[in-house]
Amino acid sequence: MRRLSIEDLCDINHTILRRENTLRDETMLDSCINSAYQSYGGEDFFVTDFEKICRISYGIVKNRTFVDGNKRTALCFLAVWLNFIELDLKNTLLVEPVILMTAQSLISFEDFCHMVRDLLEQSLERSNHELQNQPTI
Repeated sequence: MRRLSIEDLCDINHTILRRENTLRDETMLDSCINSAYQSYGGEDFFVTDFEKICRISYGIVKNRTFVDGNKRTALCFLAVWLNFIELDLKNTLLVEPVILMTAQSLISFEDFCHMVRDLLEQSLERSNHELQNQPTI
């Protein structure tokens, strides 16, 4: 996975809100991004791309780095970047409650990851079921 930039997230926020200059705190956004790439003794804290994507998305919601659209930006980022690593989140509406619980400080980062992973697995199971039940021609 390529390293995300501040500009990448600002572009997502700008696309969603159709407004420019909504960044509240560039240092905080930089911290959100860099937290996903932390390591100690050469070992990454967040080993998989999935964990890195979840860490950034979680950080956007928790740190409120934009003036507006933090939850929408986090959700869009999550869906798009999961797709880049070939994890297709079929229905982003299913993740909205996870994003809202994060914003309300009801779940931890670990809970966030588990819930998103469960939703991805359910989405994959549904897709496989639909493929198996398609009529033959």
